[in-house]
Amino acid sequence: MLCPNCDVEMTIRTGVRVTGDKDPDTATRVYLVQRFFCRNPACPAFGREQASVLHEMQTETDTPGTEEPAQSAHETDKLAAT
Repeated sequence: MLCPNCDVEMTIRTGVRVTGDKDPDTATRVYLVQRFFCRNPACPAFGREQASVLHEMQTETDTPGTEEPAQSAHETDKLAAT
C-alpha cells in the first residue's frame, strides 16, 4: 500500500485483537490488525499511521472438526505486545 501523501510503499505492523472473550455469553472474535505507516523521512506523514485493516480470523467454533485448539486470551495478549 502506498502512502497517500508521498506515494512511497508503507511499512506494516501487525497485531491481534480479540473481542468477546471476557463474557461467556458473547461470541469470541479474533482479528489480525495490519497498521500501515509512512517510511519516507521527507514526507510530512513520516512515522504516522496512514491506514489500518482488520481481517477476521476463524476460531475453533467457526470451523467444526478442527483439531488445533484456539489460543487463550493470555497467549493472544503476548502476540499483541510483539
